[in-house]
Amino acid sequence: MRAFLRSADDTLPGKFEITREGIVHDLLAPDGPHELTTSRLRKRLEEVTPEGLVAHAGASDVEDESEGVTRRPDIMVITEEDMDVEGPFDARTLIALIGWTP
Repeated sequence: MRAFLRSADDTLPGKFEITREGIVHDLLAPDGPHELTTSRLRKRLEEVTPEGLVAHAGASDVEDESEGVTRRPDIMVITEEDMDVEGPFDARTLIALIGWTP
């Protein structure tokens, strides 16, 4: 599933995630109000987040390899050190996340 995700992610519209049940394909792009809310929440989190932590709102994958799950949350709180990796972020390193769950 991971290989398919990598090949399809740049060629097909929408957002892909791997769940325990299989691949989730969200065809809808986030709309303006959703993006505005995400931006405001990220800014508020950054204001209260201690040094060394980041409130990240980007198109970064989070993976739990042991569960075979790859997700793309709207916002995550993670240490700068744990962001400095190649590939998806390790789900076990997240301090918090905000995202839509189907």
